[in-house]
Amino acid sequence: MVHEIEREMDGVSVLGKEAVCGQDPHACPASIRRRTPAPRFHAADPQVRRALEWGYRLMRIAYRQASEAWRAGKPAEFPPGCFVPGRYHPLRT
Repeated sequence: MVHEIEREMDGVSVLGKEAVCGQDPHACPASIRRRTPAPRFHAADPQVRRALEWGYRLMRIAYRQASEAWRAGKPAEFPPGCFVPGRYHPLRT
């Protein structure tokens, strides 16, 4: 009963038994739903999502700066939770 009330409020309808059974099981859908890339963060509040995106952007900037310093042979502090890149050792011939 609660589901029916919520569905009415949302304006969502269902096909029903007769409509489902009346469909051709071998027919293709009339339109194909295009898939979009999954969002990086799921948040109900847009402000929270923007804050998460901003924090991620800042972490990437800090990582890039630390990585550049690391590759230059300087001491570097990477953001918490990030992996330090391995050293590149060229092959000697």
